Amino acid sequence: MREKAVNDVVKGYFRDHLNRVNDAMYALLDHGEVRVLCVDTFGQYTNHVKFATYGYEDKLIRVGGKLVKSFGEMNQELIDLLNSFSRYGKHVVLCHKPKDEYEGKGDASKPTGRLTWEGFKYLGNHTNVVIEHEVNPKWDPNSADEKKSGWHWRVNVRRCQRNPELEGPNGVGVLTDEMVTLAGLVSVIDPEADVGELL
Repeated sequence: MREKAVNDVVKGYFRDHLNRVNDAMYALLDHGEVRVLCVDTFGQYTNHVKFATYGYEDKLIRVGGKLVKSFGEMNQELIDLLNSFSRYGKHVVLCHKPKDEYEGKGDASKPTGRLTWEGFKYLGNHTNVVIEHEVNPKWDPNSADEKKSGWHWRVNVRRCQRNPELEGPNGVGVLTDEMVTLAGLVSVIDPEADVGELL
């Protein structure tokens, strides 16, 4: 019984925190002079939704005779939040830390796998575009190999509702170094957009 009381206190703390963060986000979106809202980090926000919903205890449900973790309530709250942003008609940037997800054969020295979103795996299904900001560990400004070492940062487009051609090879390295800006990204995603509204 005492553990349940402690878990309820944890849920209450995180719910209060989320309510204040949400109030701040919506106040900024309501403000006439705010053109872009950036949530950094949205991955941490998703963890707070999890704690506000379940506390530190996992919600388990039985599926096919096995107990599995259930995140249905958390996922729905995050989907509702993302959908609510569309009524403002403003750009919302969600910074979300990736994690390594290993698939197939491989080990720590020879990993095989890809990056995925850490807190909310359905993020790409409920946003207009998902980009990956990549840092080049082989960057060398003095290198003659421009393709391999000539860039320091780049943006890769992973999901894009407005311009699906950018998914796949066309979206890899679509912006590099000083071209990595919100205005640059908007102009790549939607060449007809008024980039001046972001400046």
